[in-house]
Amino acid sequence: MDLGSLASRPDEPWGRQELLDALRDVVQHLNPSTKLRFFIDGLDEYDGYEEDIVGLLQDLAVSPHIKICLSSRPWNTFVNAFGKSEWRLVVENLTRADMGKYVHEMMNETDTVTTITQEDITMLELQIVEKACGVWLWVFLVVRDLLRDIRGGEDFAFLQRRLESFPEELEHYFENILSRIDRIHQCYTARIFLEALDSVRPLPVLALKYILLEREDPDVALKLEPGYELDSRDNGPSRWSKLLNSRCRDLMEIQNSRTKTL
Repeated sequence: MDLGSLASRPDEPWGRQELLDALRDVVQHLNPSTKLRFFIDGLDEYDGYEEDIVGLLQDLAVSPHIKICLSSRPWNTFVNAFGKSEWRLVVENLTRADMGKYVHEMMNETDTVTTITQEDITMLELQIVEKACGVWLWVFLVVRDLLRDIRGGEDFAFLQRRLESFPEELEHYFENILSRIDRIHQCYTARIFLEALDSVRPLPVLALKYILLEREDPDVALKLEPGYELDSRDNGPSRWSKLLNSRCRDLMEIQNSRTKTL
């Protein structure tokens, strides 16, 4: 491949195959003193044919100048390609004990154990850790939802059905959470998430008020007096916690007058 000709066309986006060919060409012409390391997380999130990404990684790994550290859920394609490596680590085996401890402590809070037996709790703990496959965020979300059901008086049979209903993929889990947001709140929800993503620090509660005001009047920033603050009716953290919960469904919460995002 003529990399020079590609570089001479800055206005034309590179195609996927051009990028792959360019990467392979660079690897083949590495200086003998050059050493490269690639850290690649989440192969199972690759949006394409799994065999393609496996083939690329195997081509790169042939070079004595390249070392690759990668991670993935144990999908068959990746297990077949990389599962026999002597350097393979199964993360869920390393985190299982810590996960079990966390789940046990959370599920045995004195104010939650009301409608199910200790034997039932132990069974749920084992099932949660087994289904998590080493994903801590998934464990946190599942335990939180199950504790809400327990506090609501649900029995063991319902809790098991609930656990079985949770998506194993975080992306689908978040889609499930977002689908429960009332349609009338979705625009406000989107604005909150966008502001949180762009912010370099946790949003203050006042930012939620500004977003709400701007939804009602796009020019509100031009009309507010300098030094505008929340009045006493708006300043209660409990009110904003409730509003944030209805808009963001536990994906954000208020701590010390600032929002916290999962």
